[in-house]
Amino acid sequence: MTRRPVDLATVCDVRRRLTEIAREHPEAFAPERLPTTPEALAAVIKRVGRPPSPDPTIAVPTRLPRSMMQALDALLATRREQDPALTRQDLLREAVARYLRAERRKAGRR
Repeated sequence: MTRRPVDLATVCDVRRRLTEIAREHPEAFAPERLPTTPEALAAVIKRVGRPPSPDPTIAVPTRLPRSMMQALDALLATRREQDPALTRQDLLREAVARYLRAERRKAGRR
């Protein structure tokens, strides 16, 4: 990816114009109006993405055989009839969770 060069003349013009606007409208730049602390900014900025989880996730890249992915995609197509937002990752998390529960139950019987 190539970066566009910065047009310094435009940057200077924009900064000059911003200074003029600040001089003409000081109320727009009054510190008491602006949320400048991190806490105040966090309060006014809408969070984007998933909400924080009580159990944070860790990315685990893995390779699966093509046949397994085809089976997973077939199951995904079926399950999406009930939940169109379902993803491969959701199915993989569910599969691992079921496996771990089964292993815990087996360990408890020993």
